[in-house]
Amino acid sequence: MLVPNFFVCEACGTVHAAPERPPACGDCGADALRPLSRGSDADAGAYFSASLRES
Repeated sequence: MLVPNFFVCEACGTVHAAPERPPACGDCGADALRPLSRGSDADAGAYFSASLRES
């Protein structure tokens, strides 16, 4: 079973879920993808929770 990792595009903010870092953003084509690590203040859970609070 492959576990998805989350990567955010620094250029447009799109989040990708994939087993490995994609070569480029699927939305804007930028190669500025940063992993959302697990267990830190900038992890995927915090990222998505903040997005939900802002809506």
